[in-house]
Amino acid sequence: MRTRHIPLAAGVAALLATAATAQMGVGGPPGPPPFMDGGAGRVLALLMRPDQLSDSQEAQVKDIMDNDRASLHALMDKLRDANEQLGQALLASQAPTAESLAALGEQIGELRAQMVAQQVQTALAVRGVLSAEQIAEAAARRDKLAAAHEHDVLFVAP
Repeated sequence: MRTRHIPLAAGVAALLATAATAQMGVGGPPGPPPFMDGGAGRVLALLMRPDQLSDSQEAQVKDIMDNDRASLHALMDKLRDANEQLGQALLASQAPTAESLAALGEQIGELRAQMVAQQVQTALAVRGVLSAEQIAEAAARRDKLAAAHEHDVLFVAP
């Protein structure tokens, strides 16, 4: 990989990691957050192989990601805050009722849906920059990763 691709790859990794943290909230469950479990976030990572992009494609993808970053971070901040509020309410000295937490649950669900919708739009924009061959290569990488994961699960599961 050429060194000029490292910042783009690092930026994508940081954006996906930040999104994962926001999805899980503080002390969230182990494993990938729902939006990355085979969804738009994972596909976006598969599509954006900097070592396989032309200079023009790399510039276009960088512009797409730069435009996406601010609004995605705003959504992640809101989601992190809502998750924190839910955690605080659940651990408050007085037990909350399901009804008192319903609004927070709805807010968290709506924010997650907004994040997924935005990631789908970003993935579609990135996909629009790529050739049919590059998309086919990304699909092949996805299939290879899925097969490797299945193999790992078979041999790790008790």
